[in-house]
Amino acid sequence: MSDFPCFVVNLEKDKERRIAVEKELHRLNIPHIIFPAVYGADLSDDELLKVYDQEKARLKKREVALSEIGCALSHYYIYQAMVNQNLPYALILEDDAVLADETPILLNELSRALDPNAPTVVLLSFARRYLARPALPLTSTHTLFNVYGHAVGTYAYCLTQRAAQHLMKVIYPVSRPNDRWGEFADEKVIDLKTIVPYCASHNEAFVSNIIDERDAVNRLSGQSFRREKRYRQWSRLFWSLFLPVKKQQKTW
Repeated sequence: MSDFPCFVVNLEKDKERRIAVEKELHRLNIPHIIFPAVYGADLSDDELLKVYDQEKARLKKREVALSEIGCALSHYYIYQAMVNQNLPYALILEDDAVLADETPILLNELSRALDPNAPTVVLLSFARRYLARPALPLTSTHTLFNVYGHAVGTYAYCLTQRAAQHLMKVIYPVSRPNDRWGEFADEKVIDLKTIVPYCASHNEAFVSNIIDERDAVNRLSGQSFRREKRYRQWSRLFWSLFLPVKKQQKTW
């Protein structure tokens, strides 16, 4: 049984998702708290003015979809709860997460490895590129590495209280999606790590609440956003020639 604090983000209307993820966590004997998610489409115009910095989003060349705003706020309020409860670290899951059998063992190892005073985020989900050094073995089969470059997805990750404090400052009011892990790492907001091989994936029985709306916003974002994204990609490709970068293959 893992004593790693665990929060599960779930919209009240999504009962099937809640049942599925709770069944998964009971199977793994991971205690958890269901945390009420914010439904972006329900936010009033007045509420949006308070929680969404549209001007800053436009400076970043990309509007933020209502579903992304709701997601960012949901995670922000969990970070707030972590700080208020003085939790040294926590596991945050979205309700479509599926976890590998070895997850409780990995959480126990992480509880010993994480420094609550360091702004560390550990992705349990897939990260394609990572640096081969430094490496911290967690078990005989799983190792902790630093993520290299692009990484998205907030459906399964751990973070320290210091990381929660840092993220609270940059994701509220919302001006970009809260899963821009690579950007946050580049800006020195967090120290981004990943477990290889990854130990979390999506429940294929459920369609993402965000992806369609996110794709629509991306199409409307204009060439300037795409040029900026390509520049970051080419820059990382250049530096990867000099760094010990490895690729992980997606398997499930």
